[in-house]
Amino acid sequence: MKAFVIMPFASSFDDIFKIGIKATAKESKIEAYRLDEELFDEGMLEKIYREIENCDFIIADLSDKNPNVFYELGYAHAIGKLCILITQSAENIPFDLKHKRHIVYGNSLVHLKEHLKLNFEWAKKEIEANKNNPFEIDLSTNGMLETNEEYAEANINFIIDIENKSNKISPEIQAIYLYSIKMWSIKQNGKNLSYRKSDLKPYNYKYQLITDVTKIPLNGWNQIELNISRILAQKWDGEEIRENYTIQGNMVIEIVTDKGSFSKKIPISVYVDTLPF
Repeated sequence: MKAFVIMPFASSFDDIFKIGIKATAKESKIEAYRLDEELFDEGMLEKIYREIENCDFIIADLSDKNPNVFYELGYAHAIGKLCILITQSAENIPFDLKHKRHIVYGNSLVHLKEHLKLNFEWAKKEIEANKNNPFEIDLSTNGMLETNEEYAEANINFIIDIENKSNKISPEIQAIYLYSIKMWSIKQNGKNLSYRKSDLKPYNYKYQLITDVTKIPLNGWNQIELNISRILAQKWDGEEIRENYTIQGNMVIEIVTDKGSFSKKIPISVYVDTLPF
């Protein structure tokens, strides 16, 4: 199992990498490496992309708020890569990343090593569970923005493709859920979906999708179409009504079967604007 480490290359981080990360990973039978240990002929950015895509998971040190680290971490999150965040100070973690799995190690390599061991075991279990997941879930989106003098509302169409990637018929599907942090009005086949408080952190809402498919054959798939809408800004709340917005975040699709539950976190980035007519 391989973990790609993204962190500042300053000499002050050498012990953190060699003793805190690399040696601890070796004890857990994980190969932890960073870019300056690699020989390559391609451009540096292309090499970084390839390593992020091909490794099993990411370890990112956010200490010093290094812009290159944040850029590379953003790419890793965008493609849904499993990430473990570490930092010397909690102040280095931006607000929208504080809910992500992270370790604040201060100046203590002992603290870092102890907590990395626990996180490595978590990562192994997550990766193994993903390997046993018979479903491949893909998402395509398109959206528009409706505005007037009082509010701006996003309307987004989601097409969720659930493919059976195993070599046999899928387990029996008992339910499909969508988890989101913010509340949306979600319709399927023109009907509002029911929801309740989420039991999966940091997500706040759990929506139950409608499906008539109980099993998906080998190389088969099931497609679910949703219409999702939410007020993005309201004048009476003192918010600016803009002509375009970029909606970003993550959601989780969970498929509950008679053989267990399988889930996938899906990054969302949708640009919406008003129609030109």
